[in-house]
Amino acid sequence: MRSDINTADLESILSVIEDDNRYIRKLNLEYRIKDNKFYIGCVYGDTFNTLIKKNYLEALSKEVINMYERCLFPLSILKIHDFTINIEINDRGGFIQEEQYVEIIIPVEAFDKLSTLSQLYSKFKKLLPLYPIINSIEVQGEKKRLNQIRIHLYTNEKSYLKNENKTDFLGQWVASFNNFLDYIPEAPFNTKVKVQNGMLNPIQLINEEEKW
Repeated sequence: MRSDINTADLESILSVIEDDNRYIRKLNLEYRIKDNKFYIGCVYGDTFNTLIKKNYLEALSKEVINMYERCLFPLSILKIHDFTINIEINDRGGFIQEEQYVEIIIPVEAFDKLSTLSQLYSKFKKLLPLYPIINSIEVQGEKKRLNQIRIHLYTNEKSYLKNENKTDFLGQWVASFNNFLDYIPEAPFNTKVKVQNGMLNPIQLINEEEKW
């Protein structure tokens, strides 16, 4: 199920959640700058036991309201980039917190190092207010080209509301990619990189099963 809802209308989000008699196992909320709306997608499970439906929906609604007011709505006001969040939900209506991040997907469309760095500088500059709440990134590509960068944001911070001009972060990120672009392989790759206090750790190609 997928419905479009006005960005300022929390009631519409809640009505989609409550308009079914089944558990919601996964919830996807996506914000698109172009039309200034949220889009919601739900993966449903079994039918409710009517004895617990009220408590389940109350708990889930409380979680959604908290997430919306704390994180999603303030991010949508900034209008920095499209973003999405995927949330798993337990049988009691609570969010499963492990690895829960807002995700920004940045496509990269360039064919040489110079144009790639120029494009990254422009895209990373837009993210400056968000650097304090970036947890990690995923870097993807193939055939000696960078194709996509996924930015993962913490959901329990409001640091992005400070809107500070953190140009030291921007320079460090571009310098890191400047070094990395010299070693991009022919084979497809997807590598994860931690971000600490806004600064990007060295970008290294690792096996998918390796952890940070």
